[in-house]
Formats: sequence, structure tokens, C-alpha cells
Amino acid sequence: MLSISKKWTLTFFLLLSWLVDYAQQQKYPVNEWIEKLSVKKDIRLEKFTSVAREILKLDSTYCEAFSALEEKAPRKNKRIQSRLNLLKGNYILDNGGHCPGWGPADLIFKEGLQLSYEIEDDILIAIFNQGLLKWYHNQSDYGSAGMHGLIAKEIQERIGIENFYYLAYARYDLGYILYHSREYKESINASMKAIYWPEQPGASQGDSLDDMYKMYAWNTIGLCYSKLAKYDSAFIAYDCALVLASRFKNEFWQGLLNGNKGDIYFETGQYDSAYILLYHDYEISKANGQFDNAANSLQRLAGIHVHQEQPALALKEAREAAQMLQRMPKADYEVNLLFTFAQIFKSLGNVDSLDHYMNRYVSLHDSLEKVAVDSRAGTVKMRLDNQAFVNEIRSLNKEKQRITLIRNFGIGIILLLAALAYVDFKRQNLKIQLQKREAIEGQRLAEIETASAQEQLKEFTLNIIDKSRLIENLEQQLLHKEVTAEQHQMIGDLRHQQILIDTDWDKFKTLFERVYPGFFISLRNKATDITVAELRMAALIKLQLTSKESAALIGVSLDSIHKSRQRLKQRLQLTPEGDLDHLILSL
Repeated sequence: MLSISKKWTLTFFLLLSWLVDYAQQQKYPVNEWIEKLSVKKDIRLEKFTSVAREILKLDSTYCEAFSALEEKAPRKNKRIQSRLNLLKGNYILDNGGHCPGWGPADLIFKEGLQLSYEIEDDILIAIFNQGLLKWYHNQSDYGSAGMHGLIAKEIQERIGIENFYYLAYARYDLGYILYHSREYKESINASMKAIYWPEQPGASQGDSLDDMYKMYAWNTIGLCYSKLAKYDSAFIAYDCALVLASRFKNEFWQGLLNGNKGDIYFETGQYDSAYILLYHDYEISKANGQFDNAANSLQRLAGIHVHQEQPALALKEAREAAQMLQRMPKADYEVNLLFTFAQIFKSLGNVDSLDHYMNRYVSLHDSLEKVAVDSRAGTVKMRLDNQAFVNEIRSLNKEKQRITLIRNFGIGIILLLAALAYVDFKRQNLKIQLQKREAIEGQRLAEIETASAQEQLKEFTLNIIDKSRLIENLEQQLLHKEVTAEQHQMIGDLRHQQILIDTDWDKFKTLFERVYPGFFISLRNKATDITVAELRMAALIKLQLTSKESAALIGVSLDSIHKSRQRLKQRLQLTPEGDLDHLILSL
């Protein structure tokens, strides 16, 4: 048993906890946020985005608000939990924020992605893959970024791009990443779609690249065509980008794009055309502090001078390019510079330096190629692993669905049987009720019929008795007068009419049996050889008529009545002291 002090302490903490929770509810609309995050199909994540914006407005109290939301959100609701992960991951990527207890963004995104696969929410699956694209892009892991981007693209196009927003920029990012992961054809496809996204059927209104990003995308397309040695297409892409760069009056990008065109001229041996464009790019890039790009154009110029048999000038340019790359290193440009150094020293006849730079070139080139190969192999492995993971999740979901279907089918059968049993119970109950009503109605009708029969029987009996009394009065009157033969005949006829003849007996018997059903059967059971006359006598006793009324009714003398009663008593095997009337009345 808890002591009184401990009980009060526990009560105090419970009350304090309730007050804290109530205060948080008043401070932040947590229940409203949870309701929005619970929506099953959130087209373009409109409700999710509204929650994200509301929390972001809190700025300094973001983590406190998110903590209140996370604490209140149902733990078993995978849809809400996956969207909470999306809130976390986006906050880290887009705002550089990080609340206490959070892990790295990639783990947060992967956890949310797994939950999305478990609930088979394609919209969330695509968005989490898009988030992982951003994460790996920031880490310069272009292979992994491209894989997640392609998965997102496939889902978006399969379920309909109208379910998403900002896909123009998503395609732009994908095109840029695929170029760096050496997926040139896929990069061109994604970049072209990014540029012309508003023309895509189902594209959201206003979902379009601005002109600056269109310029970037055209440049990426040009680079991809250059890598594929489709130089005419590359020139067209660069010219489209130059139109936009000229509109912005952006000298750096004008120089860079012309430098890219100069690279094509260099690769095709058109050194005079290449020199003009590359030198302009070199000067503009150097002036704008873009030393890596300036170094690359300068080493191209050095290569031109090697071909023009000016190795001393080429060496000077190559060394300047090396100094610039030290300020802004880039491995792809460095490997080009090492090859140019090897060509320069070959032209100068310096075998040792040639050997030195060629070894460095081969080593770095092989290293970069190995990284590229490993990256592509890793990407393939990740794709296979991801597909295996997806298949496993789908198999588990199918098994869950099968189990759920079997369970629901079983429950359905039970409910159906219960419903049938209930219907049968109601039917039986209704049947019983109807039977009861029919019985009550039958009893009521029987009572009415019996009462009617009793009335008719009484009327019939009284009628005969009344006629008997009338005849008796006439006879009494005639006793004091002389009676002619004709009058004696009339009195005889009247007396004959009062007698209960066979026809009257049949009518009398019918009425009697309606009033006293089973009476005659009971008599026959007691005396199987009972006569019709004895049955009539028993019926008259049942009606409690006097001997005189009975004699009048059947047209016999009182003495005959007494004899009939005596014979009936013997027939029923009563002793001389037995009460015939009591026996008859009890039947």
C-alpha cells in the first residue's frame, strides 16, 4: 500500500504532467498538425507542407514544437511517423538545422522510406527517394544520388506527375547528377524534360525552371552530347544556353559556354577556332575567381601550343594552370593537365619528366576510373539491394494482407452466421408471436362462437320448452270444456310439434357440441354401447333442465324420464347412491 505522502506526490506529478501537456496544446496546434499528417492521400503534400511551414515560422522554438508534435503523434501510425521523418530530413537539408537526439539525414530518410514501403505509399516513397538524392548530391556521391533520383522519377511517372510539385527542379537535379555519374543519355532526357516541364501532361501550374536554371540545363545537355561525341547536338545546346546568358549579360557564363564550344573544336583538331574561345574563357574565369575552370581552359591552350610546336609557351601556361588548380583543386582537370605536361616534355625531349608526368597521369587516371567503376558497381549493387528490399517488403505486405484477408473472411463468416442466426431467431420469435396472436384470436373467436352457440342452444331449448308450456295450458283449459274430435286432433298435432324429433336432435346436437366439445366422446369412452336416447338424456342433464322440462322437450312422461335416468346411471356403472348429475356435469 502506498503511504499518503507518496499518493499525494504521485497525484502532484500526474497533475503537473497534465498541465504541461495542456500548456503545449495551447502553445502549439499539435492536434491540428497530427490531423493533417494523418491524411491518407495528400496530393502534392499540400497538408504536409502547411504543417512544415507553420513549424518553420517558429524559428527558435522549432525543436520544442517538433518535440511536442512527436510526443503526441501515435507511435503505431506508420504514415504519421514517416512524415515526421520527412519533416526532420527536410529541416536538416534545407535549413541546416538539427534538433537534439536526431541522427544524420540519410538515416532519417531511409527510416522514413522503409515505413513508406511498408504502407505502400508511392507518393511518400518517391519523395523520400528525392530527399536521398539531395543528401547524396551534397556528399558528391553521384552514383547513389542518381539511383534514388531514377527510382523517384519512375514512380512519379507511373502514378502520375499531377500528384507532385517542383518536379521541374527535381528533373534538373537528376540531369546534373546523372551527368556526373556518367549516365549521359539519361542525363539528357532528364534535363530536356526539366526545360520543357510545363508542356508535360499533368504538370502542376507554375512548375517551371527559371531562365537561369534553363541555361544550366542546356549546358549540362551540351556536356553530355560532347561526351557522346555528338558535337552538332552539343553546339545547339551550348547556343541555346548562350542566348540565355546574353540575356542576363552574364560574362562568366558566356565565357564558360564559349570555352565548352572551344573544347569541341580542340577535340576535333580545329585549333584556331578553339584558341579564341578558350582564351576568352580563361580570362573571364580567372577574372571571376573561377580558377578551376580557368586552369582547364589554360591547359587546353597549352595543348594547342604543343601541337603548334611551341612547347616553351605551353610549359609556361601549364605551370600557371597547375598553380590555379592548387587554389581550387579538381581531379578531372588535374588529370587533363598531367597529360598535357607529358605531351609538353615529350615535345621538349625531356624523357625523365615525360616519364614522371605520364606515370602520375596514368595513376590518377586509373584511380578516377576505378572510382567511377566502383561507383557504378556500387550503384548497381545498391539498386539490386534496394529491389531485394522492396520485394521483401512487398512479400511481407502480401503475407500480412493474406493473413488479414483470412482473418476478415473468418470474421465475415462468423458475422454472417451470427446474422443468419439472429434473423432465424427473429423469424422464430415472430412465428411464435404470430402463433400466439393466432391462438388468442382463435380463442377469442372460439369464445364468441361458443357464446353464440350457447345463446342459440338456450334459445332453441327455451323455444321448445315455451311451446310445451303453451300446449300444456291449452290442455288444462280444455279439461273444463267439451272437446270435439277435431280439437283432440289439433292438440295431438301440437304435442307432436313439441317433441325433439330426429331433425331437431341433429340441430340440437350440433349446437350442443359447439358449446360442450368432446362431451359425447367422453360418454362413449365411458360406455361404448350407450344409446342415442341415453345420449339425449345426458345432454338434457348437462343443460340442467328439470325432469318436467326434459319430458316436455322429448315428448315423454315424467316416469319415462325417471326410467331413462335410471338406465343411464346403470350404463355408466354408477351405484344406486351415485350422483348422476354430478358425473354428467363434470364431463
